[in-house]
Formats: sequence, C-alpha cells, structure tokens
Amino acid sequence: MGEHQGFTRIVFDVTYWQGYGKPQAGKPADKAGHYTFTLHPDLSIEAELAGFRSTTTAIPSLPKGGIIRTIKRLSGEEYGDDSAVFYRITLRRNARLKAFTLKDPARIVLDVYE
Repeated sequence: MGEHQGFTRIVFDVTYWQGYGKPQAGKPADKAGHYTFTLHPDLSIEAELAGFRSTTTAIPSLPKGGIIRTIKRLSGEEYGDDSAVFYRITLRRNARLKAFTLKDPARIVLDVYE
C-alpha cells in the first residue's frame, strides 16, 4: 500500500497456489485473475478476487488520517467460496476508484482517489 498525491494505492500481488505443484508454488503468476471492487454508500468497498484459494499477505499498517480506515479479510459462510478471496475496505470519506492489472509479475491494483 502506498500514499500518493491525491490517491492511495493498494496492490494485491498474485502468486501460484501450492496446488499447481512445488516448482511454481509461491512464484509470481502470469495472470492476475478476475476481480470486482464495489463501492457502497456506507463508505465501504467490497473486494472479490476470483480465482484465488487463499492469501498469505498481512494487512498493512494504515496511516492515521488517511482515506483508508480499515482493511479486513472477510470469512464465514457467506464468503465460503473456495475459488475467491474477499476483503472489506472502509473509508473515512467519499472516494472514487480505479482498478487495473499489471503484468510481470501479475498484480491487481486499486487506486482510491479522494
């Protein structure tokens, strides 16, 4: 995660899952997969990263007063799909989003603009 002039960037690195076999497990993936970021009126973003079975990344520490209030991994029965990973990102104020992927290595990028 990085703070920039006018926006905050969250980057999700994509690596191969252990189910692909030991030679590729944990290495950067070729493709980023599918994603959906939904901005809700209550100043929360629901992130669905499809095609992923797990995540190993720790939630980064968030700067006080920044636009991002919290980032939480969602779990439980309603998020029990084993082919997707879900997050809820809460904001301190209104924002607009821009999401895109990068290659070499594969990443999903979310820019949150104030």
